[in-house]
Amino acid sequence: MADADSAIGRRIDTITTDYVGRDSATNARVDQTASALSEGDRALGIRVEATGATRESVAAVVIAQADAWVQVGSAIEGLRMGAKAGIDRATTLGAIVAAAAVDWSAFGG
Repeated sequence: MADADSAIGRRIDTITTDYVGRDSATNARVDQTASALSEGDRALGIRVEATGATRESVAAVVIAQADAWVQVGSAIEGLRMGAKAGIDRATTLGAIVAAAAVDWSAFGG
């Protein structure tokens, strides 16, 4: 796991090097990602120990879930940005309310 820790640390360094030049929302996301990577590494080790699975098999599951999240996250972001654009274009209160009404049913909402 030491190699994984080093690799994750190097990756985090590439993400966080320009911390000062970013807006606060981006910095918050970077902080959350760094924290999640650290917690994820710890959780992966616990899962490997608890299940007796190999690190590789557990990592494959984690990667598949992360890949699935990219698709879901992108779809969510598209709906969110679409709503924001509609709100920006709206000229009446009714139009604002209509634009903000996002159909989240595809995500169980």
